[in-house]
Amino acid sequence: MNIVILNGGILWHTLSRSVGAYKIAHWIRKHTQYTVQVVDFVEQFKYDQIKKIFDKFITNDTYILAISTTFLINRFYDGEKNTSNLEKGNQSTSRDGLRFPPHLLLNILEIKAKYPKLKVVTGGYISERVPNYGIIDESIMSYTESSEDVFLEYANYIIRGDEPPIGEMVYPTLDRGENPVQRMFYHTARNKIYNIEHDDFRFIEEDIIIPFEPLPLDVSKGCIFACAFCQYPHIGKTKFDYIRGMEHIEKELINNYEKFGTTRYYLLDDTFNDSVYKLKMFNDMVERLPFKIRYTAYLRADLIHRFPEMSDLLIESGLRGAYHGIESLHPEASRIVGKGWSGKGAREYIPKLYHDQWKKKVAQHVNFITGLPKDNPENLTDTIKWFINNDLHSINFNPLGVYGKLSNIAGRHSTQSLFDKNLEEYGFEVTKTSKYYGIIDWRNGVWTRNSVLELTQKLNETVLPIKKSYSWRILPYEWSGVSDDDVMSLSEIQLRHNTKIKSSKKLHLNYYFNSLMSL
Repeated sequence: MNIVILNGGILWHTLSRSVGAYKIAHWIRKHTQYTVQVVDFVEQFKYDQIKKIFDKFITNDTYILAISTTFLINRFYDGEKNTSNLEKGNQSTSRDGLRFPPHLLLNILEIKAKYPKLKVVTGGYISERVPNYGIIDESIMSYTESSEDVFLEYANYIIRGDEPPIGEMVYPTLDRGENPVQRMFYHTARNKIYNIEHDDFRFIEEDIIIPFEPLPLDVSKGCIFACAFCQYPHIGKTKFDYIRGMEHIEKELINNYEKFGTTRYYLLDDTFNDSVYKLKMFNDMVERLPFKIRYTAYLRADLIHRFPEMSDLLIESGLRGAYHGIESLHPEASRIVGKGWSGKGAREYIPKLYHDQWKKKVAQHVNFITGLPKDNPENLTDTIKWFINNDLHSINFNPLGVYGKLSNIAGRHSTQSLFDKNLEEYGFEVTKTSKYYGIIDWRNGVWTRNSVLELTQKLNETVLPIKKSYSWRILPYEWSGVSDDDVMSLSEIQLRHNTKIKSSKKLHLNYYFNSLMSL
């Protein structure tokens, strides 16, 4: 195998895969003769299993071992945690808790020693932040365009000596009293050929899709909004040229149904309902299918309120789980981040949408940010009361991330939020910085970074016993054999300990491993 890509699962109570590694593999196969194998759920395997996988797929003909970091680090995992002789510091790689499973690192160290010419590279949203561990040679990620093109150029550079993609040297670790080692970070393709409108991606037999498994689906790439806190790429889109051709989506859905029996999907759009136009196109496509689908998606509630027909279009096309980024119910805080409707209309409309329009048939999740300018702990505590009093489905709180310019890390400038770019304008005072990694601590009004982290943990601990299943977990829970009624009515804690879900995960993982080893 010329290229092996390691991928990590998204949900740790069930199996659920991300699509980035597979899209890279598809693009490489489409444009070259290189052989590529994606190995998923690696955080779930034990040391001996990973060794068997490496022995099967990594040989003298393997040039690149790529690691998709987005959902592999900072995760709970079931494998062995203390089997390596790595330093303890490697088990927690930054102040944000970034972490690789230590036994996976040991496997990579050993295979790297066996094949010294093997390039070990990281990719994914935070790939440049992962320490070198003495094994990571380079990082590959694009924040402003297609990572497919960047990786393709990198593969041609390593395998046949072509010109590499554009890159810069970066310091991947925080300043922890160490001497950080730089590595190359490739972030821009010289020849840009990927176009989401013509994306003909397909899962193939070698991907070992488990029968009836829920799968990720790209409908568009980018977001027409640019919220002040958002650090994701591809925001502020102004045209419809970021939408994937519906004919390609239709063919992918039919392919997945005929080969794997799949009818459940995670829609990956940053904002699936950004226009009535897109929802109508999607709904028309779904109606042509000879089967029904169910899906979960990121949805802006303010747009459903503004365009009431969206509610019916979503239900008709198969909506099963909705993720609303409300961020704050505070009028001033919500206005500052670019979601002024949340502070004006969300308190009344969210319960109406859940109970009256969707009849509690959609797993509606509401997400809030702790630490926004002008917000306060009392408002967030009141938000929990609002959630309880209105018998809503699921809720979560996430701490505000503020990193500043991060000038020592190549490419990160393109993922700065408006807060990062305009700290003083939004009232942020930097109280501690890192030589290599920018802001460590900050304050803003009643908030400090530490107080934000502490309150976030407290709020989430408060709601955990009462909230129902997170919207993204609905589909794999159904796949595991839990009834529709139980999925919608049981608490998240009850579902985590459900025996069907536990046994199903074990069976699915065994199926995947055995099928992988039989290729």
